[in-house]
This record gives sequence, structure tokens and C-alpha cells, in this order.
Amino acid sequence: MPAHEILREVGAAGYVGGQEGMIIDIAVRMSSAADAGCAEVSGVSSGARRPSG
Repeated sequence: MPAHEILREVGAAGYVGGQEGMIIDIAVRMSSAADAGCAEVSGVSSGARRPSG
């Protein structure tokens, strides 16, 4: 999975620095979706919260 695609999903999910574990979760989901033939993984919600403010 190319890093720029992972980072695009990270940005779409609203993650901030220090959430490396969640970045790994996105990479795993994207890889699984690619294997399953899905075109999109957006809507990531593994308990992640967007920063407020």
C-alpha cells in the first residue's frame, strides 16, 4: 500500500500526530479492502475522534 494513500486516509479521518496506532489500523483496513476489491475505505471509525476546535 503506497504511503501517500495511507496518509490521505489518515487526513480524511482527521487524525493528528501521536496516533501511529490508528495509522497502522488504516493501513490494515486499506490493504484488506484492496484484497477484497473495494474501491474506498473512507468512513473510518475505530473509536477515533476528530480534534475539536
